Amino acid sequence: MSVILDDIERAIAQLFIAHKVLLKEDFDNYFNKLKEEFNSQEIKSTDDIFKRINSNLSNFSLEIRTLYVNEENKRSYYHGLVNTVNDWAAVPVGTDFTESEITFFREIALSLIEKDKLNLNDVFKLNRPQSFDKATVEDLLNKFTKEHWITKNEYNYYILAPRSYLELRSFFESHISDKSLPQVLIY
Repeated sequence: MSVILDDIERAIAQLFIAHKVLLKEDFDNYFNKLKEEFNSQEIKSTDDIFKRINSNLSNFSLEIRTLYVNEENKRSYYHGLVNTVNDWAAVPVGTDFTESEITFFREIALSLIEKDKLNLNDVFKLNRPQSFDKATVEDLLNKFTKEHWITKNEYNYYILAPRSYLELRSFFESHISDKSLPQVLIY
């Protein structure tokens, strides 16, 4: 059931529509700025705010979720806007990626689950459309990075970004049988 959101809650919903995924610390900074901007003295927990926003977003099969992940000996929390229907069902209409780019991303994502990290040459060796030359692959990797599906680690390897774990977990679970997914908690 939808609820009427206050100004801060509407601004937070818009923040996630714009950014998709935010590190908890970044979200906290935005949240504090919004409280100042809207002169709000009321103390609300992010869990309560997310529940109220999610009651409205559910009409669009969207939800804000929190992801906890151990990243290279460091714990990180992320909040992200997630499609709640079948992982790939909304992709063709909800993205600027072509069908062949989406198919290639699946190859990359499954390979990253198996190998944890890839360099550009590893990605180029994956099953890809014939028309995808090295420059096209590089451009596509930049596009996937910009959309928060993948990222680069400190050693310049491509790794899955939090958005992939948030939105594609059931896809990964349905395709990986001999190796468990990286240790992440989504709530």
